Amino acid sequence: MRHVLLLAAALAAAVPAVQAAETSLPALMRLLPQPQPGSQRPGQVILAYARPDLLAGQSGPTATPGASRAEAVTAAAPAALGNIALGQLEDWPAVSGFDFDAIEALVLLDTGPVPNAVRLLAGARMPGLQALAAPLAARGFAPRRIAGQEVLARGADNAPNFPFRAPGDALGGSLGLSLRYAVPAAGVLVATREDATMAAALGAAGAGRSLADVPELRALARTSAGGPEARDLAQALVFVTAPQVMVPDLTGRPEDVARRLRAEMLDTDTLPSPPPWAFAMLSERRDAQGIVTRLAIAYRDRAPAVAAAEAMAARLAAMPPAPGIGAARQEVVDGAAEGILVAAIEARQPPGTQETLLRVITGRHYNGAPTPMTIGAVPRAAFAR
Repeated sequence: MRHVLLLAAALAAAVPAVQAAETSLPALMRLLPQPQPGSQRPGQVILAYARPDLLAGQSGPTATPGASRAEAVTAAAPAALGNIALGQLEDWPAVSGFDFDAIEALVLLDTGPVPNAVRLLAGARMPGLQALAAPLAARGFAPRRIAGQEVLARGADNAPNFPFRAPGDALGGSLGLSLRYAVPAAGVLVATREDATMAAALGAAGAGRSLADVPELRALARTSAGGPEARDLAQALVFVTAPQVMVPDLTGRPEDVARRLRAEMLDTDTLPSPPPWAFAMLSERRDAQGIVTRLAIAYRDRAPAVAAAEAMAARLAAMPPAPGIGAARQEVVDGAAEGILVAAIEARQPPGTQETLLRVITGRHYNGAPTPMTIGAVPRAAFAR
């Protein structure tokens, strides 16, 4: 317990009281490190962002602790929830030191080979290290310094810690995985599983090495479906370049499968391809008028940006329509970051739609089917499945 008291004393003067946290993606990207060179895989989702408060239809913090938003958030199934233990939410406060409703925004960033990831949890009621020290001491956490900053850490890099397993370990899961916690800004908790990744995260801000210092990523975040500075963004995925990979659809009766594959092989009407790209974003905004999904690709020249917007619109029109979807709008946005143009299309669906366009396109991507952002010529027939 002595080390807990020492940490509390050290932090008392260094960490201000938690205030309303900055939860927008552009702001949180300033606290995230850039991925390791050469670590990105074609088609990989390197960043997933979600706003549990907006997905639940309630902007900002809840008045009291709890898990009142869990049902709505899990129904939306944002990728940013990946690897978070959701089975015992009532145990989170005692075991993890915070409650589910304290999370207004969360980010999952892959920085290298698994499990080298960084997770950010942000919200006005997210506790600082001083408040976390006592409850986490029983879970094996002790104060340390990484990159010159105070952290709470448990275990060796990327290791299970079986003696400290407990229901309600939000980020450690059923294995009591090693974790490092830091608070780089008021109301923001950063978590990693190893020292080097935490050091990279803590050293990113203000050093020109943050995710926000990549012009293409900064432009995509600022022009997402979330409006000015993405403050109304409900969720987003960032992809790295994906060469065309098509997996035959073999579901259904054999005669139907054969007919479908024959049509795709013989179809000479190929839809135009977006020019090659390095980063693309799929994002979603939710409001009283509906759900707006936006597909965006960053370029450094106008001609490919214009071609990409036209190609994505044509491909979306060739896909089976998502429920209630309206006509797509296309545009090319200048000036979101120096030298970057963003090609984008977006479409609206009615409020409460479960089969959202974001979910449809994500499913197609992971199943190997072509999407509006797929690079390479694709037969029109392939988009019909």
